[in-house]
Amino acid sequence: MKKISKIIFGVIYSIGTCITLLLSIIYLSRSDIIINPDAMLPFKLYEQAFMLLVFGSIPMVIACYVVYKVYEIKNSDHPKRNRIIIFVPGIICVSCAIFMFGLLFVGMINSFILN
Repeated sequence: MKKISKIIFGVIYSIGTCITLLLSIIYLSRSDIIINPDAMLPFKLYEQAFMLLVFGSIPMVIACYVVYKVYEIKNSDHPKRNRIIIFVPGIICVSCAIFMFGLLFVGMINSFILN
């Protein structure tokens, strides 16, 4: 049973890591493709990738933590290196979320000051 849970959590973590890598590449490429030009607020491709990274931050951190616990990283040969490698996708997503909430907070403060 433990081997099956390791496989399932490893697959979920791998899929999340691949999605995080793909969305990070799209965001860093700064593509000017507009997804839906007829929408009220048309997003560019890189803006939507950033939003998806923000929305995926909590599930990615949970997946990183579960893989850390299931694979018993602290008992491995190089626990610090493996911990950093395991948590990199979660750190990327959380840093995007912190940046987004920081922008919202600064925008709210700016609107209160200007009014």
